[in-house]
Amino acid sequence: MFLNKSSLMIAVALAATAGAVVLVNKYDTAVDTIENLTGANERLQKQVSVYEADLYQSEQDKRALRSDLKQQEQMFNAYLADFSDVKEQQTVVQTKLKEVFINEPANQDWGNTKLPPNIKRVFDDATRTTGDHDNETSASAATAAPP
Repeated sequence: MFLNKSSLMIAVALAATAGAVVLVNKYDTAVDTIENLTGANERLQKQVSVYEADLYQSEQDKRALRSDLKQQEQMFNAYLADFSDVKEQQTVVQTKLKEVFINEPANQDWGNTKLPPNIKRVFDDATRTTGDHDNETSASAATAAPP
């Protein structure tokens, strides 16, 4: 029985040692896994922080662009209002000018007004062809060469 008891004790001791070795290996593996996961988690947290900063900057840029767009829209609307006013004023001025030209007595019969003789002579001289009256000059033109 002694042999059995000591063999049993040795077997229990060996089993306990083997179990302890297995437990230590599992513990070491778990510790390594935890360390790896902790390192990966820290790297991911840094990336998340970088992405959060980028997202914040992107939101700021988007707000600035919206503000610029609103300002441009206001400027454009003001320009359109001014343009509309100027166009309306231009239409009023053109209408008044047409009324003046239509109703002005001097403009109504300008086609029937006779030209003064000196202007008629200049016009006739200017429109005469070179073959017409080559040696003729107008009545008031000087016949002698100037000094």
